Amino acid sequence: MKKPLQSLVMVGAALLLGMGLAQAQTKIKYGAYHTANETFIKEITQMMDNITARTDGEIVFEPYYAGSLLKAQDLYPGLARGAVDMVTSAPQAFNTRDYPLTGVVLPFMSDNPLATTRAFKDWAEANPEVGEEFARNGAHLLFGWSLGENVLWTKKHVQEAADLEGMRIRTLLGPGEALSILGATAVATPYTEAIDLLQRGGVDGISTTFFDQGVRDGLGDVSNYVSSAGDMGVFAVMLTSIRAPLWEGFDEQTQAIFNEEIELATERYFAALDQAIDGAVDKLSENDNIQVGEISAEEAQRWRELTQDRLHENYIERAQAVNADGAALIADFVERIEQYEPDYPYQTGIERFAKGR
Repeated sequence: MKKPLQSLVMVGAALLLGMGLAQAQTKIKYGAYHTANETFIKEITQMMDNITARTDGEIVFEPYYAGSLLKAQDLYPGLARGAVDMVTSAPQAFNTRDYPLTGVVLPFMSDNPLATTRAFKDWAEANPEVGEEFARNGAHLLFGWSLGENVLWTKKHVQEAADLEGMRIRTLLGPGEALSILGATAVATPYTEAIDLLQRGGVDGISTTFFDQGVRDGLGDVSNYVSSAGDMGVFAVMLTSIRAPLWEGFDEQTQAIFNEEIELATERYFAALDQAIDGAVDKLSENDNIQVGEISAEEAQRWRELTQDRLHENYIERAQAVNADGAALIADFVERIEQYEPDYPYQTGIERFAKGR
């Protein structure tokens, strides 16, 4: 009878051990409004897989892409109420009242997403009011990645600000503010609907799109011209955050694993973005109809001069609502971008495409 009894004890111990492991496992529900095939989402997915492997399965992720869990405007509010544990979105666009400071990435600051990404990390860490902005909303910022530079897709050739007068352009965020100042009418229709509208003449152009996204989504097939919108540059940083109580409940080793994998993922993202832009250039080069909308350096400088004061004033006003010094935050961010640009050389998609023409 001893052997059966020993076996029962061993089986019971194994069951208890298994139950303990199951209880120790943390499942993180992740939400994003971009598809799983988006360049930066792929790298986030790889990052999550690596974290699961390095924690021996103690941290697992349950991802929901393409707005299948929550729509873009609901992701960060959902994080605050515990409907989701980790998200990637742009709360500075969709939840401006709650996240006014993170909208510091303004048109005409830089056309270098690599330098902007590095600068944003340092800027967010150096200015405690940015961390407080997330803490107020029950979030902990993990990282922010800059998307590629903004482009303008149009039916007609836009060469100067006067050409924008009366044009209906699907656009959001800073590019929407800038183009409105220059005379265009900003149309805040969903991006996927805007593509069909452009084809049917319902809008005259589409902006607030990064170069490789527009090419991949077929904007070159429904437009005649693609331009840099006066070298408008980077327009957004996609922010990935986790519920603050969840993050604070991790031990130092787990937090360190997250931070190490974030850094590795950032380097992979830089390489993947470069490849994605080259691929977009190759695809667009097969289109004989599309042309580069040439805007002279002098005219681009004029666009900058016409818009900068208003764009900065709008940000400063939003920052004042949370008792922050918006002017100082802008100056600090711009200085950090300029420090990183020499270390991260970058050629825009428009420049690569034009060189091949």
